[in-house]
Amino acid sequence: MKCNCRRLRRPANFLIVLLVLLPVAPLCAQNSSLIDSNFLLRGNPSFPWVWKPYQQTYLPPPNLRNGPTLTQMIHEGKLELSLNDMLRLTAENELDLEADRYTYLIAQTDILRSKSGQAARGLPTAPVPGGLFFGAIGAGVGSNANVSTAGTGAAAISGAAKAVVVGPRGTFDPTFSTNFSFDRVQSPLNTTRVAGIPLVNVASTVLQTRYQQELPTGTSFSLSFNLQRQGSSQAALLFNPAFQSYFSFQVYQPLLNGFGLSLNHRFITFTENNRRVSLEVFSQQLNDSLSNAAGLYWDFVALTDQVKVARQEVQAAQTLYQNNLQQQAAGTMAALDVVQSESQLAASRRDLVVAQTNLQMQEVKIKSAISKAIGKDLDQATIEPSDALPEAAEIKLPSLTGAVESAMRSRASVREAELQVENQKIAEEFTHNNLLPTLSAFVAFNSYSLANGTNAMLRQMAQWVYPEFSVGFTLTFSLFNRAAQADDTRARLEFQQAQVTLDQTKSQVGLAVRSALVALIQSRAQIQAAELARSTSQETLRGQQVRYANGLATPYDVILAQRDLATAQLAEIQVRVNAAKAQVALEVAMGTLLSNHGVPFDNALRGDVFTGSIPSRNASTP
Repeated sequence: MKCNCRRLRRPANFLIVLLVLLPVAPLCAQNSSLIDSNFLLRGNPSFPWVWKPYQQTYLPPPNLRNGPTLTQMIHEGKLELSLNDMLRLTAENELDLEADRYTYLIAQTDILRSKSGQAARGLPTAPVPGGLFFGAIGAGVGSNANVSTAGTGAAAISGAAKAVVVGPRGTFDPTFSTNFSFDRVQSPLNTTRVAGIPLVNVASTVLQTRYQQELPTGTSFSLSFNLQRQGSSQAALLFNPAFQSYFSFQVYQPLLNGFGLSLNHRFITFTENNRRVSLEVFSQQLNDSLSNAAGLYWDFVALTDQVKVARQEVQAAQTLYQNNLQQQAAGTMAALDVVQSESQLAASRRDLVVAQTNLQMQEVKIKSAISKAIGKDLDQATIEPSDALPEAAEIKLPSLTGAVESAMRSRASVREAELQVENQKIAEEFTHNNLLPTLSAFVAFNSYSLANGTNAMLRQMAQWVYPEFSVGFTLTFSLFNRAAQADDTRARLEFQQAQVTLDQTKSQVGLAVRSALVALIQSRAQIQAAELARSTSQETLRGQQVRYANGLATPYDVILAQRDLATAQLAEIQVRVNAAKAQVALEVAMGTLLSNHGVPFDNALRGDVFTGSIPSRNASTP
């Protein structure tokens, strides 16, 4: 068998092999199970695979599996869980957040759309301001003109002057149009003076092409090149068949209304702002989800402590009941005292069952929060919290000034309101420009040819034998300009409304910080009072037990003391869990919940849905 490697060195053979292998590369990229967010921003490249922009972008199915961290944390049927672990697992696996991540991906596609010159579609949380549109809502920054038929009509037998009008054409994405047609027509004539015959047969083959584009400055241009072959049965023609060609280069430039880079970039700027808005919206939803998760965790810790209290109460009631039975058997206690202690034991066992079932229900809620699907391992695992409810000494109170400054700097709602002001400012700038009349200048250069063959036709075209030069301007304005005035006034009012909303949001954030700080101060004081009440109840119970042992107290006195101690212990648990939740509420109000518990925003946003670099919320989009 002979080796054919040398043949591959030939340019033609090498090109064939290259064209065969090139399609493999994009297919390999589709094996990934993740969505590249930056790829959504760029779109399918047109080089070297020119057909890729006309195919659907590959998207993997939604990721509905738990992350590997959850499985790794389960050991011997137990899941030891701290508050930080709870928040990390929630950020990784909660289905609500999994759905919210798609808003950021959708915002990427809106940028891609606006870069083509089309209007943005907006987001549910950030709709497109009406002031960004000129005319009907939904229009983009330009429009495609139809393929020109100039120079492809019947072979002229007379010449005439004409008025030239060139308008805007194209979008930011270059557009190529082509049309090919063959036509044969028979035309009866009422005279033979011109054509020489009463019935004319005309056969035409036409190829029309146009390339057009609008630039970000508002400048638009087009290149047209048309070819035609026409044969006719009429007499006295110079060329039959006649070969015609037409080349045109046209430039349109607005000078007042529609001029400027920022004006024509308005949708791109808006969508880039909206991508930042989507980050802030996700941040707010993430804080809400983690705040709820923290509440579930502290409730679970509180229920765990309540089960311990209930068990202690059952043990104390069991001991008292056994002692009373012994004294009744010795004849030193009445049967009524035994019945009372037995009733207390039954009530304590009931309270223990209630506490245990509440704990089990809370455990199910936690498993649902930290997983996309509760698998067998997680379902059979027992959750053991590793964090205890806070003591009064553990609660640290920040200064009010520092807390408010942190909130104004970090709260997603403030940053989102600031971006909404920027969006309204973009609309206000556009409507202000739209007040101006439409004054535009245009230049056109056309070249024609008419010959009896393709070689002569192309030679005429190259030598500019039949040129046409046009230059002019177009001025259009409304005498009253009421629509533009209304749009501009409305945009300015909406801009001022957004500013007021921003100030209102800042005021609400400041109030939320103050309220959360006051609630935490109250909770710390309540813990100190509850600790004192519980300590007093313990001493009272010990005293009653000593008096009962010495015959100075009845079993009912001991039962009352036990009930008072259990009530004090449960009250202490409640105020401590309230303090823990108040601490979380303050962290949410200050915008420090994620950083305080080791949940990086970029990782939470990325999840398992997409990969690639995620821009910082503080950085502007390039």
